Amino acid sequence: MDMQSEILDAIVKKSKDNIVITDGNGVVLRASPNSYAIYGSSTDDLIGKSVYQLEEDHIFSPSVTIKVLNERKEVRVMQNTKTGRSVMAIGLPIFDRSNEIIRVISFSHDLTEIEQLKEEFKQLQKKIERYETEIQELRDNEQIEGNTILKSKAIQQIWQLIKRVAKTDASVVFFR
Repeated sequence: MDMQSEILDAIVKKSKDNIVITDGNGVVLRASPNSYAIYGSSTDDLIGKSVYQLEEDHIFSPSVTIKVLNERKEVRVMQNTKTGRSVMAIGLPIFDRSNEIIRVISFSHDLTEIEQLKEEFKQLQKKIERYETEIQELRDNEQIEGNTILKSKAIQQIWQLIKRVAKTDASVVFFR
């Protein structure tokens, strides 16, 4: 193994991102050891395989490499892997002197934790809004203009009904 191959292997193995390198036809030449954690396939399962087959098998879905080969430019895609991960994949074409793609290098960054935190944040925001509404309703239930306090449950229910009806155009008829 020459020095360049050793350096390239070290970069692929040490990167926190998942790196996959293919030839110009989309055949995987190198893959990071963390491929199994992200894609559910080991490097041995990937190397030598076509990205077209790997996409068909839902391992790379969608395949950033296929998009790079078709569009002949840098491409970014979001992938949801069969292991349940959310991944941002960036594919970069490498051209030879005659402008043919000879390699595609893709970097996949696992965003699963960020997506989970984002969802948890949304849920917390909804809870806060609900609590704020409940607090305001409790304040409204406790007081009427002039700081009259409603302690009786029956009066509180009547007051709730009055507030609901007041928001509409409905006519109210009272019977004795």
